[in-house]
Amino acid sequence: MFNIDERAKVLSSFKSVDYVITLTGDLRDQEYDKLILLLRPSVIAVTQGDPLEGKKRLQADSVSAKFAIIPHLKTHSTSKLARMLGID
Repeated sequence: MFNIDERAKVLSSFKSVDYVITLTGDLRDQEYDKLILLLRPSVIAVTQGDPLEGKKRLQADSVSAKFAIIPHLKTHSTSKLARMLGID
């Protein structure tokens, strides 16, 4: 399993990704909602089994973002991840 910084590095390597933002658990729901509305991401991706998947799916819907669930990977393969996200 890869830590958050490693996952961010892999995601940021895609040419179609403008920014990767990693967040701590310190944000309240309202703050996260405001951030989503401000940034208006085109994709919100979560790791399979994320306990906040339902909330994040609603946030993606609120800005018409694609919602992707990424299984736990044992590789840094960007091409495999790109296929899963339907990008690049």
